[in-house]
Amino acid sequence: MMAMDIRTKLENSVKEAMRAGDDVTRRTVRMVLAAIKQVEVDQRIKLDEPAIFSIIQKEIKTRREALDEAGRAN
Repeated sequence: MMAMDIRTKLENSVKEAMRAGDDVTRRTVRMVLAAIKQVEVDQRIKLDEPAIFSIIQKEIKTRREALDEAGRAN
């Protein structure tokens, strides 16, 4: 049996969050999937695991920076 790739895990996480009524998790994972899809469409390629992890890290950094800026604004 083939190991589940990260994209499949993310898609399953969205489904599980929907079933559980976990809106924050659902929105967060969908945002990551949208970022992955956007890069694939822009570059017309199918991303491999390291590229997907790179996008996830970039999204985390962006969100942390936004939180820091919002904290400084208050």
